[in-house]
Amino acid sequence: MDTLQKLEDDFDSSRMRRARRDAAAGLLANEPDETEGLDEVLNFFDTLGLLVRRRAVDEEMAWHDFDYWVTCYGGASAAVVRKVRHKHPTEWEDFIWLRRQLDHRESLRIGSRAKCSEPPTQFLSDERDLK
Repeated sequence: MDTLQKLEDDFDSSRMRRARRDAAAGLLANEPDETEGLDEVLNFFDTLGLLVRRRAVDEEMAWHDFDYWVTCYGGASAAVVRKVRHKHPTEWEDFIWLRRQLDHRESLRIGSRAKCSEPPTQFLSDERDLK
């Protein structure tokens, strides 16, 4: 629980809010390579994936707290992730693993995989406008 609480606090910290704003702005402008924010956001989820895979964080708790952002950032950044992984095949492998695990968990719970509940542009606009 302590690790999960620290992750929640970090995700809502001013540093991560800034990274999320930068990432969303870059993705909306179709210039995701122009910002460090996206790396920081995806690295956060990659670390979360590692912690879930190693069972330091319970998968259901990670799903409960982070599925929305993992799903939405995962979808919005898919082209960037593919491009980077073409050159560096192991980059963000735990993030990709986490997305699959959370997708599977969501499918079991509701019978299908709910995509990002809003259009990607709305999600990204909301993230870009974080205070």
